[in-house]
Amino acid sequence: MRKSDAPGCFSLFGLLSLVFSAVTAFAFLFSGVPEEAEAVIRAPADTVDAVLPETEDAPVLPLPEAEETLRRVLSPSDPPESIRPPETEALPETGALPETGALPETGALPEGAHPVVTADLSCAQTPDVILSNGETDASPDCSLLAERNFTVPLTKAVFAGERAESPLVLIVHTHGTESYLPEGRSFALDGDTFNTEDTSENVVAVGAVLGETLRSRGIPTIHCRILHNLESYDTAYEKERQTVLSCLAAYPTVRYVLDIHRDGLINAVGEHIRPVFGTEDGDAAQIMFVVGTNENGANHPDWEDNLTVAAKWQRKLLTAYPASARPINLRKSSFNQQYTPASLLIEVGGNANTLAEAKRSAVILGDTLAELIYELAEG
Repeated sequence: MRKSDAPGCFSLFGLLSLVFSAVTAFAFLFSGVPEEAEAVIRAPADTVDAVLPETEDAPVLPLPEAEETLRRVLSPSDPPESIRPPETEALPETGALPETGALPETGALPEGAHPVVTADLSCAQTPDVILSNGETDASPDCSLLAERNFTVPLTKAVFAGERAESPLVLIVHTHGTESYLPEGRSFALDGDTFNTEDTSENVVAVGAVLGETLRSRGIPTIHCRILHNLESYDTAYEKERQTVLSCLAAYPTVRYVLDIHRDGLINAVGEHIRPVFGTEDGDAAQIMFVVGTNENGANHPDWEDNLTVAAKWQRKLLTAYPASARPINLRKSSFNQQYTPASLLIEVGGNANTLAEAKRSAVILGDTLAELIYELAEG
């Protein structure tokens, strides 16, 4: 991840626009689900996947908490917040990234190249460290949170068929241009930016695999493919925030908001770190959950709910693949996670992983999240 900014205060024009969007969304709740989600969030037609069951003749029933959802969405009470990206601060508890000094197996590097070094940054290396908390004043116990009696409201109604047309999961990308090392390359070059607008090559492609996996497991999911950082990293989080709020106004059933990124991992000697774990289908990129809090001023008193979901999900990952997950990274900034009880930022590998490795991880993320959603379902 790279530099980003804080959500700013609502301008009068922005508030009126949001009110108009919410009124439109409320009318939508009583009239039916359009075939394309982009019609609701006013995104370009090629930026949103809304693969939901056919519901032409099925009315969308009003939700008991729709009014409360819209109240939260319309509330301008979120104070200004300085959001800093996880990026290089998302390190193991032991401190710096490993410094191996090792060259790629192919031998000498070309001019302007930097080694790519495979490393295990997972909890398997530090079994007692499942949370990395280098900046907040909080001291949560993730082992206890993983055992916490916790449910996510309204999800049972979807599984019972009462709201089968309504999504539970929204996938977004604050830094959608983030990309990976080209396949077959064992080094990074000075000119590599690890960013591309090609959504078949960046983290949007990872989100697409995650969405497909969730849908195949019966979890209604929408995927927003907007590149929020395309014009500027400085405004990416504010733009992503507006997208999330618009989607929540249109789809109050959404409970899981997943912001998919890839990390940037370079150690002190210039080596690019490739965090991987083995699967039956080949190497996969190690996964890290980033959980925001209210310590940077956001109106986010229930951040521990998100951390609970992360702790439970991390446990599932580590049970399936002991080296799959890095310690959860707890941060002062909210990362716009204050709007649902299960909002997470997910780093799928780093810049030195390949897209194929990240896609393998996306399948595993989808399979384990589907299990967790069913377990946490509440009517």
